[in-house]
Amino acid sequence: MEKEKSIASQLEPNLKPLYQDLIKNVAHLDGEKCTFAVQWGNQYSLEVPRIVFVGRATNEWHGTEEDVNILFGDPKKKETIFNCYDQMTWVDRDAQSPVYATNGSAFWRVIRAVSRNYFPNDELNHVAWSNVCKIQYVNGKNPSGPLYNAQIETCQKIFKAEMDVLKPDFVIMFIGEFGKTDILSYMNGGQMPECVEIKKWDCYQAEVYKIGGTTYICTEHPMCKNESEHVKCIISLIENNKRGKRNEIREIIEKYRRMSGQERKYGAEKCSEYERIADYIEDNIDTYEDSSYETEEDVIDDVKESLAQVDDFYSEEDYENMDMLD
Repeated sequence: MEKEKSIASQLEPNLKPLYQDLIKNVAHLDGEKCTFAVQWGNQYSLEVPRIVFVGRATNEWHGTEEDVNILFGDPKKKETIFNCYDQMTWVDRDAQSPVYATNGSAFWRVIRAVSRNYFPNDELNHVAWSNVCKIQYVNGKNPSGPLYNAQIETCQKIFKAEMDVLKPDFVIMFIGEFGKTDILSYMNGGQMPECVEIKKWDCYQAEVYKIGGTTYICTEHPMCKNESEHVKCIISLIENNKRGKRNEIREIIEKYRRMSGQERKYGAEKCSEYERIADYIEDNIDTYEDSSYETEEDVIDDVKESLAQVDDFYSEEDYENMDMLD
């Protein structure tokens, strides 16, 4: 069985054509623009909870290149925005940068503090980061008016494509009202989801929305605000909304993913079986979360039984045809 696809290889086929549309949609607007793409740490998805942080937009991001093949090109080139060699690690590298010192950014300080609560070591390598708007004027403020309107429809599709692959447990949105309705309603099938919890912090508030298996926490951008109270609020909401059973199921998935990569220890056939088990549980995570299974063994026994039934239904020729379709 083919090894689990990387995050990049899952995202790129969906994102690249969307970015082509995105750049075309804003081409009629005057002014130099920069383009952003989602970033994730190299340990993202290996541990729970899976957390994605979301901002509004970025300024001066990797230049003004508009060729999608270059933007999605060589990871080591400055113009590349997707799957960059230094994604997320640049935050540490540029901690004291004279151009943009991340240690001086309230945005990154709050992200660090929240992440460190769950991943004490190398915290940014365990989380992901995106933005509502993917295109911004160089040195501009948050996109508004024509630039926002020209891109938001495609940005909605890009955001959904990101979440479909990243499969976060929590999405922390530092956006205030900026794009909140556009993004959440799109993710919820066109209807704004109901706010299920509100928590005050300082003179602001954070709101909680549930869409599928993901909890969205919408709050203000951290700049010029009480960071300590903000961090406490976010962590409290994460703890209040942790889905204990889901986390247990996630841990089983990740365990079998790790085992599937240890061919020298278990052998190719066993590793293939472990990967298939992890894939099946992840595809049916809502079922297992809502079930009455008490132990890992109960879950695995059910998975093996279900896979055996699938194998009984499909012939070897059927599987070969499936591979051809892939």
